[in-house]
Amino acid sequence: MTDWNAKGLPPAAQRRIDNIRTTHLRSSLLSVNGATGVESAGFTFASEVMGAIVLNTTGARMPSCGFVGNYYGGGPFGGGNFQNAGMGAMFNTGFNSTYGNYFDIINSGWRKAIERMILEATEIGADGIVGVRLMQNSLGEGSSEFIAMGTAISSKGKLHLKSPFSTHLNGADFAKLVHSGYIPVAISVEVSVEVTHDDYRTQRQNSVFAPNVEIDTYTVLVKQARESARRALRNDVARKGAEGAIIDEMSLRIFETEPYENHRDHVAEVRVVGTSLVRFDTKTKPDRPMTFISLKDKR
Repeated sequence: MTDWNAKGLPPAAQRRIDNIRTTHLRSSLLSVNGATGVESAGFTFASEVMGAIVLNTTGARMPSCGFVGNYYGGGPFGGGNFQNAGMGAMFNTGFNSTYGNYFDIINSGWRKAIERMILEATEIGADGIVGVRLMQNSLGEGSSEFIAMGTAISSKGKLHLKSPFSTHLNGADFAKLVHSGYIPVAISVEVSVEVTHDDYRTQRQNSVFAPNVEIDTYTVLVKQARESARRALRNDVARKGAEGAIIDEMSLRIFETEPYENHRDHVAEVRVVGTSLVRFDTKTKPDRPMTFISLKDKR
């Protein structure tokens, strides 16, 4: 990628930025309501911005729970064996120690896509990005594309930010937030991956001949995956010095994998997306909604 500029932008992005600078044409991914909302909050839209990266995931095999015979997890008749991304590299050594590798690839894909999107916004002098959308596409076996795109906006005033903020909120919701005295800090994407071994008890509960009972191993699996993702988001919000966050999405993908013969695991992958916030105006209070409208003529 020798034709990329010194700041890390690809040629296509650089041409788009040069075109904005020379023609001063503005474009937006916002709806009409979103664009007018941004204007009412003291900003104006500049251009759509995008960051993308394609990663080779061939080397990131599906994680294993680390269970081999009676060595780990209490034997085949135990109550399940759980691993998370933070512990995978520690416990899986010698069996299938690719757990952390898979986790790192997913997280680095989102992180790099968002960084490139923010870099584009910085290059055109924007103060923030609203309506951020995140997409992941499979480009065939062994590769995935991570995309972050949104609309860059600039302040109408003389005060500008050194680094653009980013948020998943659309233009109308962003305006409501600003009018209430809050400003976005950054969009956060946190991924948690948990895996459990399908032991004898789990297989019996999941059998077609089993009654309608809870598969408790899977219940714990998805609960731990969601909690790990939420904890990671809370930690990221704290690192940014924000006061809180608005959650946009908490998606769950659960699938079966067979790391080797006669060994079946279930993997839960949770992605949580949110925007961290900070208050800039402690005097402003949100408008109280009207509970009713009087129809009487007060003349």
